Amino acid sequence: GPETYDPKAERDELLAVIKRPIPPAGILVSAAEPEVMREAIDSAAAAGIPVVTIDSDSPNSKRLTFIGTNNYVAGQMSGELLVKELKGKGTVVLYSIPGQANLDERAEGFRRVLARTPGIKILPVIDIAGNPAKAFDATQSMVAKGKTPPDAFVCLESLSCTEVADVL
Repeated sequence: GPETYDPKAERDELLAVIKRPIPPAGILVSAAEPEVMREAIDSAAAAGIPVVTIDSDSPNSKRLTFIGTNNYVAGQMSGELLVKELKGKGTVVLYSIPGQANLDERAEGFRRVLARTPGIKILPVIDIAGNPAKAFDATQSMVAKGKTPPDAFVCLESLSCTEVADVL
């Protein structure tokens, strides 16, 4: 697939793989955007190539099965850990790609836990839109001299983690 977060390029690459002179025996794919990937997954299935989605599903496609984390529960677990570490008080910023189903599920689980802890406030979500530099820039802005930084930084996706750590 593409080097960066690009659901349409991911779809195009999958369609190209299906058309190779020697097609793959099977495909594992993490569908960045389920509906964008559905056509390509269905094309693979129609060509007799089994497709398994991993990490991020395309449930309306003809994929064989989905293997992945229960993202809602993962969000709850991270929320519970955060509540414990912050001792029920503070501010937290989330980094995500809103609209990506698996990340939205994590965010929902996280928010549900924090809703029971009124001493913790979630700041607006940083939408990195698949670009880790956005996480770096946003974090740098939040910790700039003279500003009170958030008490916690939570990366719901993997692209922003290194960037946030580099700033901190």
